[in-house]
Parts: sequence; C-alpha cells; structure tokens
Amino acid sequence: MAFHFALTPPAEAAEPSVAEPLEDEEDYWYLAICASKALALAGYRFDIGGFGHPDWKFDVSYDMSTFAEQLPDLIAGLRTGRPVEIDLYSQGVERTLKFAWSQDQARITCVSRTSWQPSPATEFIDRTRLELMVREFCRTLASGLVAADPRIAALPPFSRWRDGELV
Repeated sequence: MAFHFALTPPAEAAEPSVAEPLEDEEDYWYLAICASKALALAGYRFDIGGFGHPDWKFDVSYDMSTFAEQLPDLIAGLRTGRPVEIDLYSQGVERTLKFAWSQDQARITCVSRTSWQPSPATEFIDRTRLELMVREFCRTLASGLVAADPRIAALPPFSRWRDGELV
C-alpha cells in the first residue's frame, strides 16, 4: 500500500479532558504534544503506513505527536517546493521521511533507524493528493480539539486549520 496517513475521530464524541493548565500558548511543538494527548484521551486513531507496510501502528498520544510537531514544515515544503524531512523519532518507530518535490509529484524516501526496512524505500505520490491528506489531517485535528481541548483549538494554527486553511 502507498504512503498514507489519516486521523480518525471516535465513533462517539468524548467529553473534554482538560487536566492541566497550558504552560506556553505560543510554542507550537508543546501544543502539538498537548493536542495529541487530548485527542488520544478522546479516542482518536492515527493511521499511517506505506513503504511495504500498510499499518505502522502509531499511537495518537506519542507517535502521532512526532508527526504533528512537524506539520508546519511539511506545509511549508508543499508551498515552497523546498525539501522537507519529518523525523518520526519515537522509540520503536525511529524513521525519517524525506520529501522532495517536482511540479506535480512528491518523492518520499523512508529511512529507518531500526531493524525494520522500508520496501520500497522511495514512493511517489501526487502532490495534490498529499496536500489533500495534509489538509484533511489538519482539519480533523483542529475540529477534534474543539471537543477534546477547546483551549488549544482556539489557538493558531489550530483555529485556522479547522476551516481548512493551511498556514
């Protein structure tokens, strides 16, 4: 199966689980971790796979947070055409996705730092399709936060992602 990722809401809406005050409302990396924890508690599921393995079995709270932390870089790469690396550094996952662009394609190379090896190591995806995946992931993440943790949902970039705006 080709490279893919998606955030899926739970079958039933959960109550917000605001446990602790936010320490830094301007630190996107910190907020991405808090957002991932809130969505995990709300029952969201993160599906990601490719490079010969359809399901990488990521959890939402930690594994997905490493992806979410680097979304602004991926969005910027889509817009500017500059190469991007997404380091999925969580223990047991430990792989890097390297994105390079042509006019209408993204070339994604997966480099593993574990015994798991991607096969194939490089995949190509339509750039528009990748942008749609990113847009839908961001929208679902931001919409889910409205219920899971409204404090984070009200902050940029989450507040803009809810409306489908990639910034």
